[in-house]
Amino acid sequence: MDNIPDSIYFKDSNNKFIMVNKAKADHSGTTAEEMIGKTDFDFMSMEQAAKACLDDEQIIRTGIPITNKVERVTHIDGTEVYNSVTKIPWYDTHGAIIGTIGISRDITELIRSKERLQENSEQLKEINSDLERRVQHEVKKRRMHEELMTQQAKLAAMGEMITMIAHQWRTPLNIMALLMEDLQDVCDSDHVDKGRVIDAAGNFISH
Repeated sequence: MDNIPDSIYFKDSNNKFIMVNKAKADHSGTTAEEMIGKTDFDFMSMEQAAKACLDDEQIIRTGIPITNKVERVTHIDGTEVYNSVTKIPWYDTHGAIIGTIGISRDITELIRSKERLQENSEQLKEINSDLERRVQHEVKKRRMHEELMTQQAKLAAMGEMITMIAHQWRTPLNIMALLMEDLQDVCDSDHVDKGRVIDAAGNFISH
């Protein structure tokens, strides 16, 4: 057991250690010999030791194991780690429960990796959200630009049409102006020539 990095321990029905491996003793800041006959309260905080004892008592009472329970543990040196804990009933040769057997594996790096992954995922969501907003903004700007270009094209076409209409009307209007001047000259003359007035009016109507 001493070659295994996981903490392994055996407890009796009073939650006292009967046997522990080197990893368990190292994490508890002592030796395997010093842990024999003692409980978690001698090596852990009151809160952590109470939780461990409650789990042990539940297993002894029900015979139901606890598997892969994630616990945050503070070692004797102040190091905080996450452990995956599995505890099972310890039976004697007659099938009676006489204690518990436990194995604890340090999964701190796995938890930290998940936390970093979660942080990166949140950052990625923020980046994607910002990118989506920027894309929507650019699309809106492009649509406004296209609408403006369309409006300008319509105005340009309308201006061209007005220019063409004005050009088409310019010649007859000039003719009308000349005929009106001719009529004005006839009317202003002291001797109004009726035939000339009729001819001028006829020319005006024909145009």
